Amino acid sequence: MITVKNLHIFHGKNLLLDNINFHLSKGEKVALLGQSGSGKTLTSLALMHLLPKNLTATGEILYHNQKFHKKMRGSQIGMIMQSPAACFDQAFTMHHFFYDALASHNKTEKLHEKYFCEIIKTVGLENPQDILASYPFQLSGGMLQRIMIGLCLALETEFIIADEPTSDIDCIAEFEILELLKKLTQKQQTLLLITHNIKTATQIADRILVMHKGKLVDDFKTDTLYADNRHTFTKELITAHQNLTQNAWGINFHV
Repeated sequence: MITVKNLHIFHGKNLLLDNINFHLSKGEKVALLGQSGSGKTLTSLALMHLLPKNLTATGEILYHNQKFHKKMRGSQIGMIMQSPAACFDQAFTMHHFFYDALASHNKTEKLHEKYFCEIIKTVGLENPQDILASYPFQLSGGMLQRIMIGLCLALETEFIIADEPTSDIDCIAEFEILELLKKLTQKQQTLLLITHNIKTATQIADRILVMHKGKLVDDFKTDTLYADNRHTFTKELITAHQNLTQNAWGINFHV
């Protein structure tokens, strides 16, 4: 479904992403794992063709063996951003965002409040009519994150990129968002989850890609995380995670 071939990204003469290659099959749930600054978000922006103008890219990104077209964005490719409060114009209600998203992609048969309410209920929010009448600043970060997921569902987007979807919300909302993303695994959407958290990756993904300093250094099925042939950096991430969860009281903090 998604094929990335020899992707390089430059800022001037500085190489930011170095020869990235991977393929995602339809319905696959994949985690892109790595430290901050490793190139994860940059990769996602390249997939969406939303790179800043001061960056240049070489290589090839194909969707169903076709080159990107801007009409694919929203209809075939959707993105859940990591800072939900910054993703919505504070001057408009949620009803406007649903209507505008569907209208701009010619989903005229779904341009009605009943459908909007169904989607809002699907992502676990109560009182959908009140939600539709609300402005972004009246909703919590977790609620806005659910709305973004709902917009992808409403558009029936087949490929969803979730860029650190729990980084800007509290731990309770984080758990709920992860449970919601798990439900996507029951559908045929392809999911690319960007995260720095190994546990989050193993909870969601069938397969894990590991990035380090702009390079893709590991690619493996989730159930082989502890195999001996894992890359050195992957092993470092595992060790760091294990050290983080260890404590003098023997308590499992479920990090």
